[in-house]
Amino acid sequence: MVKLLLVLIVLFMVLIIYFNKREEKLLFRLSKMIDAANAGSLKVTKYSETQFSSIENDLFRFLTDRTTTEERLRQQKNSVQSLIADISHQTGTPLANISLYSQLLEEKYGDSKEVSALRRQSEKLDFLIKALIKMSRLENGIIQPNVSQCSLAVLLKAVEEAVREKALDKQIVIVYEPVDDLSAIFDLKWTTEALVNILENAIKYSLEFGKIIVKAESYSLFTRITISDNGIGIREEEQNKIFQRFYRSADVREKEGIGLGLYLTRQIIEAQKGYIRVQSTLNKGSDFSVFLPQK
Repeated sequence: MVKLLLVLIVLFMVLIIYFNKREEKLLFRLSKMIDAANAGSLKVTKYSETQFSSIENDLFRFLTDRTTTEERLRQQKNSVQSLIADISHQTGTPLANISLYSQLLEEKYGDSKEVSALRRQSEKLDFLIKALIKMSRLENGIIQPNVSQCSLAVLLKAVEEAVREKALDKQIVIVYEPVDDLSAIFDLKWTTEALVNILENAIKYSLEFGKIIVKAESYSLFTRITISDNGIGIREEEQNKIFQRFYRSADVREKEGIGLGLYLTRQIIEAQKGYIRVQSTLNKGSDFSVFLPQK
């Protein structure tokens, strides 16, 4: 009886070692399969009709499907990039010519109503095409922000220079509160464009002689930039919609615009692992807050 028990114990231990070895081999093969999939050289050499092989087969199908999907997405991205390049190339010269001819007409016949309308519409079309190209490149990951630790003072100086003329045209005062040595991680060029979009909206939807305040404060994980205006404000039910593509409130239909500025702003900020929030009261003004990562 004792001998039988010892034999059974030994047999049991042998079986444990055997199955452990099989599991180790399986895990090794699965690991190699994942590495091969990441390297783009996935292939299977053999199968056996076992439960372990079924796991291998399922993983192989999953990785194959993933690789196929990634390749399809890569091809689509290349097609989109090619299309964008064609659109940019094909429309650039005609739009430049329209703009040039409208300027020549202004010089020859003066700033008539018709000529002014032609110039405004050509500028609007040029802006729309450039915005659509930019939007498409951001959405498809063709453009990737080049982020680094940057000074907020440098950022806000670039923003101030970009919007100064429009603010002066409406005699709007923009107060930039001191940011001292605050910094965050962002792409200077793209973040400047995002903040300019917000400020240009604040100028557009504020009355003459209005006031806009730009301030910043640092938190443990994010640096917050807030742009506050005393303009027309945004209805509460529309505050989540204003970041959608081409969305324009019925309250501002008479104003120039195509509804892409805030959408692009959100895309730019989120591409840098930041986010944007808005608080607004109708007829009192709006606060747009941009949160940029510290690390």
